[in-house]
Amino acid sequence: MLSEDGQKQAKLNAEAITGIKVDSPKSNSLSRAVQTTGKIEKAASLEIESVEGLREMKYGEIVCDENGNMGLIEASRNSHLPGGAAL
Repeated sequence: MLSEDGQKQAKLNAEAITGIKVDSPKSNSLSRAVQTTGKIEKAASLEIESVEGLREMKYGEIVCDENGNMGLIEASRNSHLPGGAAL
């Protein structure tokens, strides 16, 4: 079940993408993702494909400096990208 914050975030995400052309939206099949995508589908008139095996991964924190340059910090030495490549 989505928390109150999760429900608010789902609504905000739906509002943010309303009117944006999305070719093939995908989501993982975890229950909170299914709940989130259901709210987005309804609000943004989209059909989002649930993909079994697609999971969230955290490789660190994305940061942006004052010039707009983005980078990744706090990546774990044990993080591996799909296909076996390591960070």
